[in-house]
Amino acid sequence: MTYKKIFSHYLKDKPNTYLIHLWTDDGNYQKIEWKNIAYVECEPNEATHYGLKGEPLKKVRDWDKENPNLHFHDMVAHQKFLIEQYGTNDEPSTNHREVFFDIEIEMGGALTPEYIQQAPKPVPLLPGMINSLMNGAF
Repeated sequence: MTYKKIFSHYLKDKPNTYLIHLWTDDGNYQKIEWKNIAYVECEPNEATHYGLKGEPLKKVRDWDKENPNLHFHDMVAHQKFLIEQYGTNDEPSTNHREVFFDIEIEMGGALTPEYIQQAPKPVPLLPGMINSLMNGAF
């Protein structure tokens, strides 16, 4: 599920519902109306899921955030959507590039908190590298 371009906004006229904007690897753009479900503690015989501490849980679609027995209700909507959509899929995206670079600067003295706070030495390559990345040179 690495690197997904996504945006969400709350639909005021529908409780716990978001409009998800998702750009997929194949270049498609999707708008998905998504209901943000939560999980509430329940009796063990009703459980469909279990909490991080082993609590029996069941899904609820209409929930109140003030309920102290809710689980997984306070996640950011787009993050929760991605987890529900892709789970533990760790297949890399096909339309992203990863760029790694090492920044080296001249050391002028001991790495004390004061010296680090002052940051007296310039990093001359960083602006050029950022400009090259933005212009697609890599």
